[in-house]
Amino acid sequence: MGYSGSGVEYSTLSDVAFVSTLEGWVVSSSNGHEVYHTLDSGNSWVAQYLPSSCSLNGVCFFDASHGWAVGALGEILRYVP
Repeated sequence: MGYSGSGVEYSTLSDVAFVSTLEGWVVSSSNGHEVYHTLDSGNSWVAQYLPSSCSLNGVCFFDASHGWAVGALGEILRYVP
């Protein structure tokens, strides 16, 4: 999936998860590991800090405070707001 939008320029998106019509996250594999967050239905995206450099290929959120990203070699990252 490709996307060209504010904050996610020409990235290859691996997965997307929205918890409402406004708030969501995407993981990108274009630079190895990137997670972006939106509060405006994807019109703009903000990069999130990651404590890891593994390639990410999945994201899952149950609500705005409980989410995980998964990546290479079985790595699992928990979102902490």
